[in-house]
Amino acid sequence: MATVVVLAGCSRGGRGAGAPAGGTVGRATTTTGLYDVPEVIDETYVNRVLAGLEAVEADAFRINMRTNSFPPESEDRMRAIYESDYWFEGAANAAIDQIREGFVPARADPGDVVLTVTRLVRTTPECILAVVTQDNSAVVVPGEERLVEYWVGLVPTDLAKDPFGYNPTGWAYQLKGGPTEEDEQLCSD
Repeated sequence: MATVVVLAGCSRGGRGAGAPAGGTVGRATTTTGLYDVPEVIDETYVNRVLAGLEAVEADAFRINMRTNSFPPESEDRMRAIYESDYWFEGAANAAIDQIREGFVPARADPGDVVLTVTRLVRTTPECILAVVTQDNSAVVVPGEERLVEYWVGLVPTDLAKDPFGYNPTGWAYQLKGGPTEEDEQLCSD
């Protein structure tokens, strides 16, 4: 399934810890979380976030395969990584189609889709827009692999859409497809 993704992020540091208990101020440390937004958002960071999001989506896919349905636990994972209802509905409909088609041509033990940044279009602490290559070779049977290029956009996670904490990244897809002229405006001032 080809997808274009635009990434948009927030300035908060992912799901970092809050103030220490008791109202005291803790010492500054150099320890950072895996998904904390760095001072300079680079391809390495965006690739790490994409891998985290795709791991959540792959878990949902494996649940669908195991149950031969689209159960609430799968839907909850998908909602956790899609900020846009439009892109969530597209992913949910694709999942339902995969169930109807018997998950052909998926492997019996599918891995994760790998998205790799080929170009960062815009990056700010509030928004990331990137062109990616999708490698589905860990998901489909040999001979069905495809490399597809598309756009992605990420925005800060809406915690209300992730009440179970499935998405560890602090980011969610605002766009996964395109690009259209509107998509290219994501992250614009």
